[in-house]
Amino acid sequence: DISERVRQQEALEHQAASLADSTRELKELNDELNRRQLELERAMTARSRFYASMSHELRTPINAVLGYSTLLLERIYGPLNDKQAEGIERTQKAARHLLELVNDVLDLSKIEAGKIELRLQPVEFPSLIEDLFVTVRPLADEHGSALTLDHRSEEPVRVVSDPRRLRQILLNLLSNAIKFGRGKPIQVITEPTEEGGVAIHVIDQGEGI
Repeated sequence: DISERVRQQEALEHQAASLADSTRELKELNDELNRRQLELERAMTARSRFYASMSHELRTPINAVLGYSTLLLERIYGPLNDKQAEGIERTQKAARHLLELVNDVLDLSKIEAGKIELRLQPVEFPSLIEDLFVTVRPLADEHGSALTLDHRSEEPVRVVSDPRRLRQILLNLLSNAIKFGRGKPIQVITEPTEEGGVAIHVIDQGEGI
């Protein structure tokens, strides 16, 4: 009686067929993953090229603005009254900040690779906030939001940090406060901490999340 042997043989053949099907499905999935990986790598490469090209094209006119504003402040094109000089200085500060933002675009690949660099140096408050107000005030005026700064110390507070990264963070907070603050006043508070640092509060009166 070989019926048991036949059943075992049939079971083995069934298992072999099932294993073959699973192997084929795994191969198809692996091929699909490889294809998507290649597409992702091509997209990342294209994006990096776009960022580099865009950053270069944006830096050129910004540097021109900085150059011409410097010439104006040096009175190369003629005398300026105090109001005109103040307006050009604000334009120059805003252009420098914009140049930093454009340079940050090139840092995206470093961020993704976990290789972001910090350049530590003394940073003084409230002057950093005052410089940022120059940049965001036109947006605040457009939304009808008044900007106020409350520095809760008789003396400026100096900390060691990366001013470029601080400006990035605070610009995002201020921009969001202006966009979603329903046109109401926005207050920035800076105060020294017991540890020798500085606490910064960006307060709006929007609905929140």
